[in-house]
Amino acid sequence: MRVNGNVLVVEDDPVIRQFLETAIQKRACNITSVSDGRSALKAIAEREYDLVFADLKIPEVSGMKVLEYAKKTRPDTSVVISTAYGSIENAVEAMRKGAFDYLTKPFSIQDVFDVIDRVLQDRGSEEVVFPPPVPAQGGTGLLGSSGAILSIRELVKRIAPTRTTVLIEGQTGVGKEVVADAVHQASDRRDKPFIKVNCAALPEALVESELFGYEKGAFTGAYMRNRGRFELADHGTILLDEIGELALPMQAKLLRVLQGKRFERLGSGKLVEVDVRIIATTNRDLKQEVKSGRFRKDLYFRLNVVRIVVPPLQARKEDIPLLANHFVAVFAHENRIFKRLSTRAVERLCQYNWPGNVRELENVIEKAMITANGDVIQAEDLEIGEDHNDLLEYFIDTQENVTIYEAEKELILKTLKKSGNNKTKAAEALGITAKTLRNKLAEYGLQSAEPVL
Repeated sequence: MRVNGNVLVVEDDPVIRQFLETAIQKRACNITSVSDGRSALKAIAEREYDLVFADLKIPEVSGMKVLEYAKKTRPDTSVVISTAYGSIENAVEAMRKGAFDYLTKPFSIQDVFDVIDRVLQDRGSEEVVFPPPVPAQGGTGLLGSSGAILSIRELVKRIAPTRTTVLIEGQTGVGKEVVADAVHQASDRRDKPFIKVNCAALPEALVESELFGYEKGAFTGAYMRNRGRFELADHGTILLDEIGELALPMQAKLLRVLQGKRFERLGSGKLVEVDVRIIATTNRDLKQEVKSGRFRKDLYFRLNVVRIVVPPLQARKEDIPLLANHFVAVFAHENRIFKRLSTRAVERLCQYNWPGNVRELENVIEKAMITANGDVIQAEDLEIGEDHNDLLEYFIDTQENVTIYEAEKELILKTLKKSGNNKTKAAEALGITAKTLRNKLAEYGLQSAEPVL
């Protein structure tokens, strides 16, 4: 696939900005989008764009100033100004100052396509070079170029040689266990045991015997002595996965072990000493759990020596292409099914918000590797959850004459319906304020209407 050009979108309305991004992607363009004029000036200074699509009235620096700066510093860049009806005089002035064209709101998807085609028709296209798949080995969760992942890598490098206790926090599926693996593998304990305990999966009655072991005859069914997980991890590392699920009585016993690194097997009066590095993970906010009385404060402080927070995937979308190609390579290696992701498929992956995080991404890629026809995974082969972009895709693919306001109205109504007509939640999902949502509903004459789709 070929990329037809680099486009900068400057629009402060998040719904219209999303509309433009989705439409422009249909023309296979690389897109950068910003919400104010100052950010636009910075973007233009740092990179050359084929087309700048700027709203006339934007915060901090006006669209006219963006036009003037672009024509002064990047004379080959085409600038298209969008303006509301009634501001035609300003649009004419923009043309005098070198704008390629202007669009009057409400413009349609086809209007956007026509402008892009006219701007880019005489320009060369750039071949997309797919990066080679990441080798199917190593810490998947630490793959990425985002600032968050780079910071985690650096922190892992610093703490790995120590015996410091590590607390890893983050949503389910973000890769907490992989970060724990990275800490262990980078330490001088890498050749020693790495014992993982899923605290959420252990029945409460068995937690103590599983962690600390038991002697023969300690309880009914204890036919022989059994070493617990701490003892098995001696000179290595123990991972207490989802430690926030432990009941309070067990938290107290665990605290004593963490303090002294010694314990008794059930049914034995003899202390067992171990040299174990502790790593704990949780998808809960332990600070809040302490406040609510569900987690011991002293245990929290004992665990929270070094804290690593793994952000959700939607907060580091620049990592998605690398992760997706890694999972493609892993599945191809394991199953001898060789496929690659199309550019549009990668774009769709990057547009989705991934509530299930890296784990959900892995599952989507695995399914697409099995079900996609041919050796290229297309965007339509990806079975991902519903997102705002699904509706925009529908309009752009089937109703090119729909205006941005019509698409915006449908998107808002759909989001309201999904939120149970909760305007606060709907506004959060749309990325706008509740006041802005109320104003838009007033424009549509729907202040008190129930959304019906």
